[in-house]
Amino acid sequence: MVNPEKHNGDNSMGGHRNEMHQSERSNQVVQCISSDDDLSVDCHADAESVTGHHAVDSVYSYNHGKSNSLVIGSHLSHCNGSSKLTDACDDLPDLNVDNGPCLSHVDSQTSTMSTITSQSQASVFSSDSVPTTFGSDHDSQASEFSTTGCGRKLTKTSRNAKTVQKEEREKVRQRKMEEQEERRRVKEEERALKQQKREELQRAKAFEKSKKQAQQAAIRQVKPGECLKFMTVVIDPAVLKTPGGSTVLDILQKAEVKYEIVAQPLPNIVTFWREVTKVTETEPQQLHSHTQDVVESQILLVLPLTDFIELVHASQTVRRGLASDDVDTLTTYIQRARDLLEGRQVTLLIQRLEGYFRDQKTREDRAFRGLVLGNQGGQKSKGQKVVLPDVTRLDVEEVLLDLQMRCQCNVKLLETDAELGKMILHYTRAVAETPFKKDRLKTCFSFHIDKKGCVKVDKEGQGLATVWRQQLQQFKNVSADMANAIVAEYPSPWLLYQAYKMCPTEKCAEELLQDILVRRGAGVLSTSRRIGKELSRRVHQLLTATDPNLVIS
Repeated sequence: MVNPEKHNGDNSMGGHRNEMHQSERSNQVVQCISSDDDLSVDCHADAESVTGHHAVDSVYSYNHGKSNSLVIGSHLSHCNGSSKLTDACDDLPDLNVDNGPCLSHVDSQTSTMSTITSQSQASVFSSDSVPTTFGSDHDSQASEFSTTGCGRKLTKTSRNAKTVQKEEREKVRQRKMEEQEERRRVKEEERALKQQKREELQRAKAFEKSKKQAQQAAIRQVKPGECLKFMTVVIDPAVLKTPGGSTVLDILQKAEVKYEIVAQPLPNIVTFWREVTKVTETEPQQLHSHTQDVVESQILLVLPLTDFIELVHASQTVRRGLASDDVDTLTTYIQRARDLLEGRQVTLLIQRLEGYFRDQKTREDRAFRGLVLGNQGGQKSKGQKVVLPDVTRLDVEEVLLDLQMRCQCNVKLLETDAELGKMILHYTRAVAETPFKKDRLKTCFSFHIDKKGCVKVDKEGQGLATVWRQQLQQFKNVSADMANAIVAEYPSPWLLYQAYKMCPTEKCAEELLQDILVRRGAGVLSTSRRIGKELSRRVHQLLTATDPNLVIS
């Protein structure tokens, strides 16, 4: 007998088992994974045997306060509901969907819920969080819902995130552009600095080149052979009226010396002008050159013979006390000229003094002959020269000596007319070469001529033997054969000095070289002789003497 309650219980249990069987066949799985970073839920429902009309009534998505990811998956195969899953999704609150699949296709026969992505930091999601109602029919055919190529629903948060990302990218791009601009600016500054340094170097080189050229031009102006081109002789017109004055200009023209005829502060003088180029640095690394005429300190005073004899006679008269001191003498005349010419060096040129003495001797002879013959002298013939005061050679020498001591004046005696032009040219050349000669005298060895008789010695020492040979030839009466004989025996001064130190006595050292043979000539005609004691002693003194003032004789 069947217990109805039991039967009813069995029926109820059967119904329950049937529902459980359907629930098991649906393989509805809810997996919840919770972490601090994201939350993922996958739900799969296989409802092939689900009967009845089920439809998706609502889909609820858990929306946490912080945006994280939520994935819900559900697969329904046999559904006859008329409602669509997308309509349910539209009713969901705003979700931050990030690169997750969405609903792509819902068929009237098939509706499948795929993956929905949301972001959450730490939440726990269970199967009850998403209530779903499924209505299905046994006669409906199963279909599969595809989740590929699903559309996205961009929410306000997603749009804000993309805006922020866009702004960040814009800031990065702007920052890169600023960095590129800064690098470009730095490169431009470096390029400008290099160009400035290059220009400064070029200016410095040009300045050094200009300075060197100016120095070379200054040296060329005083160099012998070139200095005359920069000299100008200034002649007083009275000089040209003196005897020989007509030849002065011809001589200067032949020597290609420039001259000018200008009235001087004192008559009968000749001055010298030098063309000098001066270079001054007006601004940093900028030279300014200008040319000017410099008056030299040397002056020539051409004194006519008549004036000279009268001044000498007056000087002797004053010295003997026969005239007052107010009388103009030769010394006072030159002193007054120096004061007028600002203390310059005066050279006195006297013409035809010897002719005066010859004429004086002739007059004396004629007077003596007239006295002997009894001639009282007749009328002076036409054209007879004016008789000058009588002065002797001794008077002239005494006056010139006093003049040179008191006024430091040079005196040159000229006998012929042509000598005046030659003397002016000679002084012009001497004045032109004066700076060059002064510079040469400033050297330590004024007697040494540069690049004259020098011996070239290379790095290997080739040429030292020639130097030693020429050093021996500096002794008097030492020929090349004698020097070669000593060099062949002792190739260097050091070897000879060591040989002197090994000698037991001083006398032995002095006689060390005396027996060295000197061969002259070649073949059967060759002869030989010895160095001798005298040369041996002098060479010994040269290498061993300690007194710097010793004169080797």
